[in-house]
Amino acid sequence: MLIRLIISFCLLLPGWLAVAQNDINDTTAQIAISDSVQVFRTVNTITITGNKRTKIYLVHRELAFKEGVTYSLKDLESRITLSKEQLINTTLFVDVEITKVEAANDMLDVSIVVKERWYLFPVPYFKVIDRNWNEWIKTYGASLSRVNYGIKVTQNNLTGRNDNLNIWLINGYTQQVSFNYTQPYLDKKLKHGMFMGFQYARNREVNYGVNFDTLQFLKLNDFARTYINGNLGYTYRKGSRERHSVRLSFTSENLDSAIVNKNPDYFGNGRMKAFYTDLSYTFQYFNVDYIRYPLRGWYVDVYAFKRFSKTLGLWGLGGKYLHSWKLPIPNSYFVLQAAASIRFPFNQPYFNSRLLGYGDLSMRGMEYLVVNGVAGGVLKATLRKKLFGFTLKNFVKSKTHDRIPFTFYGKIFGDLGYAYSKEKDNNSRLNNKLLRTGGFGIDIVTFYDLVLKLEFSFNQLGNHGIYYHTGSDF
Repeated sequence: MLIRLIISFCLLLPGWLAVAQNDINDTTAQIAISDSVQVFRTVNTITITGNKRTKIYLVHRELAFKEGVTYSLKDLESRITLSKEQLINTTLFVDVEITKVEAANDMLDVSIVVKERWYLFPVPYFKVIDRNWNEWIKTYGASLSRVNYGIKVTQNNLTGRNDNLNIWLINGYTQQVSFNYTQPYLDKKLKHGMFMGFQYARNREVNYGVNFDTLQFLKLNDFARTYINGNLGYTYRKGSRERHSVRLSFTSENLDSAIVNKNPDYFGNGRMKAFYTDLSYTFQYFNVDYIRYPLRGWYVDVYAFKRFSKTLGLWGLGGKYLHSWKLPIPNSYFVLQAAASIRFPFNQPYFNSRLLGYGDLSMRGMEYLVVNGVAGGVLKATLRKKLFGFTLKNFVKSKTHDRIPFTFYGKIFGDLGYAYSKEKDNNSRLNNKLLRTGGFGIDIVTFYDLVLKLEFSFNQLGNHGIYYHTGSDF
């Protein structure tokens, strides 16, 4: 059924109307330059305007060309494209325009105009606690008792060095107070950074286990779980694409006895308390046009971590990979994604065995299901086709946010997944089996890295439905 649907859709795909508007991720237009004749120009001056808060040296850091250096026009065009992509991917700007003007003596003057984002967001906060909107609506009837609300104060680019400060004051399902600060550029060479944070939370309802691949919850009148976490870390950014980070965190958790009575293996051996220290290393490499919705390029993100604890100690390895290719069919792209994780030793309590259906290890078409285990992965294939795009004028007067772009993509997809468990979970239908899902849908990409997804998907159990998601694929 899945293969038949994909083949039928592919046969229809070339007949879709190709539209003339440029992709939302497209950068500067390419000028026609003869491959047989190399034309060279020297960059005379680089002028940067529009950066009211952002330090000018942060803009220069992302540029793939420099003053006083001679480039072929073809090479310079590709460097301008790369520079715009890297500036957009800093998340500092909503728009970047790079133009060049002929100057005397075979030189070029380059003008860069940036439009900075709004950086202060003291906004009301509302978020469902379930894994996705579909589970909240279908399983719990959109109950307001399963939401968090409060105020979220975000100050991005605090000092003009792309540093971010977040303070959350949350009530509702989870009572939470948190503070996080990230400073990616501590030194003059703009390579070394740091981050730190603190979080205190408590909630009355806890997911204590899984039955028939569905999460089980217990709600108490008093607080069922208390959580305290502190973390700090170091970051190193070599060039514009390569990133390294080391994180050290300390966590203390306490459970009510009613949770442990439901699942003595929650922390293992009927324990009600756990204290653990996590030490992790992450490597990332980005070579994409737009991190939030890549159409061209690839990226990789791998990690290793050690959890120090008498009750929850383990080693973990994992990562994710994405590659997107532009197809010969106009405005069409093929995206391949993979993610995997392994934890050992394989004998782990419930707390350490949450795997498929959480975070990066998720499959489209399994929004209501989870699979516990200690090793697993997913492979996702997506065929995208740009349908149309348009830009609306902002009804709120703003020099930096005068336009709101929208681009619509049609897609078909198929996912594979696997979760290994040494001991089969209670009534699980999905452990230690090859899992398959598929479907089709619409993606809407707009400003502020917002991606909206409406999908019809199905799985091998015969479940199907229309699902709504926000955010990037991983």
